[in-house]
Amino acid sequence: GGNPRTIDDFMRLDVEHGVELIEGEFVESPTPDARHQTAVLQMGSILDAQLRKLKLGRIYIAPLDVVLSRFTSVQRECFSR
Repeated sequence: GGNPRTIDDFMRLDVEHGVELIEGEFVESPTPDARHQTAVLQMGSILDAQLRKLKLGRIYIAPLDVVLSRFTSVQRECFSR
C-alpha cells in the first residue's frame, strides 16, 4: 500500500549498500559471501580485459547504483558502460 517510492526517496536513504529500489519498493539484499565475491571479481576481470582490448568500455563492480527509471535503482554484480 501507499505511494510508490521514487529515486529521490532512495537517494535520501542512509545506507551504503544492500538496498535496491525495484518498481517503487525498497528491497533489501543479503550480504554476498566470499565465494560469490570471488566469482564476481573473476568474471569482471575477464570482461574488463576484453572490453579494454576491444576499446568498447569498462566493467564496473558492485556496489554501484544503476538507475533504470524513476522507480527502479539496482546494484548489478558487474556491468559495462
